[in-house]
Amino acid sequence: MAPDGTVRIVEASADGLTRGHNDVRAISFRLQSTAGPAYRVCPLFDQAKSHRVGSVVPIRLQLCDADGRNLSSPTLTITVTGLTKRDGSAASALAEDAGNANPDSAFRYDAGLPGYIYNLSARGLSRGTWELRFTVSGDPTSYGITFDLR
Repeated sequence: MAPDGTVRIVEASADGLTRGHNDVRAISFRLQSTAGPAYRVCPLFDQAKSHRVGSVVPIRLQLCDADGRNLSSPTLTITVTGLTKRDGSAASALAEDAGNANPDSAFRYDAGLPGYIYNLSARGLSRGTWELRFTVSGDPTSYGITFDLR
């Protein structure tokens, strides 16, 4: 089995007709993991606190294991993939950072947290609960964290 879960099986058997010749059959398939996401998102801000429409929302988080231990590292890249309104209409918007604080839609690693920060511009967003979606380098899972605007 390969590290990505791909299994290859090859079978060879005598064809019965010609000496030294074999019938060869091969099959390849990928096992699906049921282990779930590699990380749990641990917010480092009060998600019960609403932010003003048009303000900058500092999204701070850590990547944790199932027991809540911090796995954040400057070697991991967290990239924003979208922003969706979770209540009311299912509107979505482009996630914009404030003042180019997060180039290439990437969270910044902050050793002082230790964790990640994304300064999200809420300019043009409406009131309600929003979810910022992101991926972590080397992990196909899509993650999200919510915040409220008033």
